[in-house]
Formats: sequence, C-alpha cells, structure tokens
Amino acid sequence: MAQPPTKTTPRDLLRVIFRRRLLFLAGAGLFAFAALVGACWYPLKYTGLARFERRSDSASPDDRAFESLKLTLEHELIGKNAVEIAVERLEKDNLVPPLPRSRDGKLTVEGQMTRQELVRGLMAGLRASFDVRSPQVDLVSVTFTDRDSALAKELPNILVTGYIDRTSEQIVGNLTESHKFLGRQVNDANTRLQELMGKKINFEKQYAGQLPDSPGALNQQIERLAGEIDSIRRQRDSAERKLKNWKEVLARSGTADDLLLTMPGRAEETVPKEKSAPAPASGDAPGAKGGAGKTTPAAESKDQVAATHRADKAAAGPAKDKVPAEPAPKSAADSAAEKADKPEKNTSALDTERPPDQVVMVPNPELARLQDELRGFKKKLDSYKIESKMTEEHPLVITVRKQIADVEQRIAETPARVIQQQIYITPTMPFAPATPAAPGVPMVDPLREREHQLRAIMLAAEIAAAQEEVDVLTRDLQKREARLASLHDLLNNFEPVRQSYLQITKDVAAQSAEVERYQQQLTAINMSLAAEAAKHRTHLSQVELAQEQFRPSSPNLAYVLLFALVGGLAFGGGLVFLSNLMDRSIATTEEAADYFDLPVYGVVGEIVTPSQRTRRKIRRFIAGPAVTLVVLAALGLATLNIVLWLYYPQLHDAWRQSPAAFLGNQAASAVDNLKNWL
Repeated sequence: MAQPPTKTTPRDLLRVIFRRRLLFLAGAGLFAFAALVGACWYPLKYTGLARFERRSDSASPDDRAFESLKLTLEHELIGKNAVEIAVERLEKDNLVPPLPRSRDGKLTVEGQMTRQELVRGLMAGLRASFDVRSPQVDLVSVTFTDRDSALAKELPNILVTGYIDRTSEQIVGNLTESHKFLGRQVNDANTRLQELMGKKINFEKQYAGQLPDSPGALNQQIERLAGEIDSIRRQRDSAERKLKNWKEVLARSGTADDLLLTMPGRAEETVPKEKSAPAPASGDAPGAKGGAGKTTPAAESKDQVAATHRADKAAAGPAKDKVPAEPAPKSAADSAAEKADKPEKNTSALDTERPPDQVVMVPNPELARLQDELRGFKKKLDSYKIESKMTEEHPLVITVRKQIADVEQRIAETPARVIQQQIYITPTMPFAPATPAAPGVPMVDPLREREHQLRAIMLAAEIAAAQEEVDVLTRDLQKREARLASLHDLLNNFEPVRQSYLQITKDVAAQSAEVERYQQQLTAINMSLAAEAAKHRTHLSQVELAQEQFRPSSPNLAYVLLFALVGGLAFGGGLVFLSNLMDRSIATTEEAADYFDLPVYGVVGEIVTPSQRTRRKIRRFIAGPAVTLVVLAALGLATLNIVLWLYYPQLHDAWRQSPAAFLGNQAASAVDNLKNWL
C-alpha cells in the first residue's frame, strides 16, 4: 500500500472541517461555555487610580536620567516606608484588620510580622507609571488592585497625598535655603554693581564730554573749543579796552565840567574832551565850533555851560590874589557842630540833612553770558538729533546733555542783578537854595553839583561792570583752555582711555545682567515659596483622585469573551483534526487512487436504505439545528451571566435567584420599550 501524501492544502483543511462541522461547532461551543462559566469563579478585583502632576523645581532643577528618576519616585511614592505609613492610616480607618499591639500601643512581634505581610501584599498590587514625561511637567499615575473596592480607592489617595505633603515640606525647605542663598547673591551682585557704577561715574566725570566714538569726533570738539577760545579772547580784549577807556575818562575828569562833558549821555561819551580855546561869552551865537568840529545842540549847550563857568573863574581870578586864602572846606560833621553852636540861626532841613547813600544795582553780565551759552548748547543738541540722527545713547548727545544740565544749574545759582559800586556822597555844598556868596567868590549851583555826583556814580558803575566782564571772560577763557588741554591729552591717550571706558562699560553691563538673573531667580523662588506656603502646590498638584469602584477591573469582560471565542475555535479545530487523524476511511476517489496506486475506472454510488435516508434527514434538519440552537442558547446565557456579574451586580443577584423570572421581566421591558418607540 502506498504512503499517504505529505502535502496538505488549505482547501483540504476546510474540506475536513466542513465534513466534521458538527464536531467542530460542538467542541467550540463547549469550550466557550466552559470558559464563560469558569470565569465567574475567578475572584473579582478592583483597581483604584490616582494621578498628580510633578513640575520642575526652580530651587533645585532635576537633571537626573529618566530611569534614575523613575526608580527614585517609585521608592518615595510606593516604597516600603510610604506603604507602612499608609497602613497606619488604613488601620485607623478600619480598612485593614487591626494589628496586634501591646498595652502601651506598640506592635508586638506578631503585629510586626502581620504588618510586614500586609505591606508586601499591598506592594504587590501597587504600580506607579509616568503617563507624560517632559522637562517642564510630569504626569504620574498610581494604581492599586485589590479585592476590596474601598481599599482600592483609599490606598492610592493616601499614598499620593502623603507623597505630596512630604515633598512639599522638602520643597519649602529647599526654597527657603535657596531664598537665603539668592538673597546673599543679589546683595553681593548689587554691591559689585554699585562699585562698578561709581567707577564708571568717576571715569565719566574725569573725562566729561571727552568720550567720543572716534578720534575724528574728538578733533571736532578740539576745533570747536579752539574757535570758542578765540572768540572769548577777542571779547575779553574788547572788554579790557573798554575798561581802559573808562579809567582814562575817570583820570581825565578832574573838574565837574570835564566830568559832565565826558559822561555817557553827552555828545562825547567815552572820548576825552580835548583842550580847546576859550569859548566865547554867553552872548555868542549858537553853532560855534569846538575842538572836535561841528557840535550837536546838546554839545552846544554843554559848551555854553562850560564857557560860562570858565568865565566866572577868570573873573574871580584877580580877586583871589587880593583876598586872603579861604579856609579848607569843612566836613559835614564840622558844619553840623557849627550849626548846633548857633541855634538862633534859622536853617532849613535842606541845610542840615545829608543825602542817602547811593547803591548801584546793574544786570549781572554773567547771567546773560550763561543764557547765551545755554541757547548754543540746545541748538547744538537739536542739530545732533535732527540733522545727524543721533540717539540719546550717543556719546556726543550724552555730553551735550550734561553740559546743558551744568549750565542750567549755574544759571539757577547766578543772581539776576549785582552791586557794582557803593558810593557815599559827601557834597561840598548842602542841598539848599543858592545864597549869595562872599564878594569875589563864584556861586555854586546845587543842581549842577548833584548832576556831577550822579555822573560820577554812573562812571564808577560802568568801570565796575567793565571790570566784572573782564573777570568773567578771563575765568571762562581759563576754563576752556584747561578743557582744551585735557582734550589734547585725551587725544594723545585716546585708545587707552577708550579701551578703559569700554571695559568699564562691559563690566557694568555684565554685572547688571548678573543682578537681573539673580533677581529673576529670587522672584521665582518668592512666588513658589508663597504658593507652597499657601498650599497652592505649584510643583506637585493632584490631578485625579481614585474614585469608588463599582465595576471590577479583573476579570475583564472583553478578555473573557475573546478567550472564549479564540479558545473555542482552537478547541473545535483541534477536535476535528484529531478525529480526521484517527479516521482510516477513504472518502474520495483521489484518496483511493493515491492509497492503492491503481487507476479508477468507475464509482459505485452508496446504497442508502430508507431508514438510513430518514435518519440522515432527521440529523440534517432537526438534530443539527437543535444542537446549534442549544449551543448558542448556552453561550448566550453564559455571556449574560458574566456580563451581569461584572457590570450589574444587583441585576446579577436577581438573575441567580430566578433566571426565568428575570428573563421574563427583561423581555416584557424590551417589548414595552419597543411599543413606546413605535
């Protein structure tokens, strides 16, 4: 006999399964029913889930590897110490059996052993995992599976809250230490910054306005300052000439008439009057020429007055030779004493009253010069900003700003008017109506004497003003010359000074950045510390606490159904292939030809008796569907039982007490719902 073929096609497998389909369905249904029923004997377990967020700690950033961080977190969160602390809480809440204790409340040896066993059992059902892992925030979940649903709910919550409380205390401690450290760092950095700022300010004061961006700008400052020095020097020379002229006028004004003729307001203000020939008598026609040519009406009147006065002196000359010398003019005190000795003489108040002292107040020329200088600096600043497009950080703009502030301060400290001269006037003749003089002595006009004195005061004021102008210009010139010399020195040492200034500026900027960095860290620490102290949990916060579990997590209905389906198909297929392997019969002509190695010339049909045909019809149309319905009904009832057991415990109790009544009620409820829907 030939050997059976070794190669089997999928068609052959399907043919075998179809030929023994009843065996396949029966085996699959039996296994599925057994799996669904046997799952009900599996112990129910409930799983509680709690989640929390773990953010980066600004006080101590964690740069550890993920595996190291995970192991550390598991130890701190669900480790032995954490679970032992949780067991004490569970014992107080009567969620675990009381542990044996002595009279003083301490655990006995048996209690310690029981607690160790309980801790190991609880740790076996605990799991901690990172749902989200990122540098900024981690989402961590803690799960616990146990037969007791209340214990499955409480243990994850106790572990999470305990871990957050312990970690919060550690974070508060770390933040407090970090706050102290950063506070010291901020103070030290501010101290160094103040020292550098003082060094920069002193450097800028030493080289005020002398820190340009390039030597070309420094040369421009030198040229501008040299031009200002030349202008001030010319102004000072003009003021010195003016002062010299006024002093010459004062030296040449020996008589009252000369003083009147040479004071400002007359025809010849600053030019000394030249000696001229005696003027004609008062009766001469106006328009006579003096030593300087044609005269104006004012000069003509002066010449007439002067000529009259000289004529009076000439007339009194011979008389002086004959009359004894007059005594020296008496002082005001002697005159007052004589008047006191002669009370019987009637004198008026004008004869004894001394005129008040004269104080001359004139505008301060320094104030006008400072105002002009301020306008020049402002014009220069506008030129820099508008025409040259310079910003406020440009060295030239900063320099001009400082110069403007300096000039404004000097203007505020400079008085508007100054005392140029203080003169005590002691007239040679009292201010009284003219009285007849002694024979041969010319009469002195008090009004002309008063005008003479006023002109003398004005002359002294002009001299003082000119002297003050010379002094102010001299000081300004010296100041600018000193600044020019410093600019020349700076130009000679430009590169070292500039490098020093740039280095100081760089140090100040770096120190400012360091202060700002420390200050930002300190602010973050303060906010985190305040939040942790207020229990806001900025670094650790609960996201989801475990809820009471009404449906068990194990066994899983989907897994049970999948196991029943896959296992049933595998079991039924195994029975079919086992039956086919043990079957030695030949079913087809191909098998006969293969086995006997003989050609097939014809096939004799199976001779089926009526009784066999009846049995086959019964098996095909009655037994087969009946078995199939029974198997499906059994699988349906088993599935309903496990669904009610896992998801609807209350309905499962009613189902177990009376399955028929439960099915009737459910069918009636389904019919009512269908009617309502229709």
